[in-house]
Amino acid sequence: MSEEVQINVGGTLFITKWSTLHKHRNTLLGSLSTTSEFYSKKKQYFYFDRNPDYFNIILDFYRNGHIHFPTHVCGWIWKQELQFWRIPETEISECCYPTYVKYDKNRAVTEYIKNAFIVYTAEYQTKAVSCLTGITQRIWLFLEEPTSSLAARIFGVIYILRTNYK
Repeated sequence: MSEEVQINVGGTLFITKWSTLHKHRNTLLGSLSTTSEFYSKKKQYFYFDRNPDYFNIILDFYRNGHIHFPTHVCGWIWKQELQFWRIPETEISECCYPTYVKYDKNRAVTEYIKNAFIVYTAEYQTKAVSCLTGITQRIWLFLEEPTSSLAARIFGVIYILRTNYK
């Protein structure tokens, strides 16, 4: 077996050494062999239908021992890349970890806000009500059902942001 290994990622050819990949044997690249589903015997390279722009960072992990992410790329993309290449999150460098976990924090806040605006079906009284009861119902609806009106949605967002970011 040759010391060089050719890896085609999304149409871009990368050449490295087997010894470089074998530094991390528990990962996808570290466990590659010519019997792998990703290997093309005809073309004699491994092919991965992934974004080649991100693969340089993945390959640098094998060379340097740590993952360093560019900050302009979404954390979700890196999460997907790490899962695909089977690289544990513990390999992310300390300097890049806050950027990476920021995605999870933002996603949690987004989910919280989405859940706050779930449309609930409320039973509304169909019979005539007094003026005071009608006002009371509208106030209750405004405060308890954020999807009941545009004003209630705005109030809900401001309330959530204010209580979460004090």
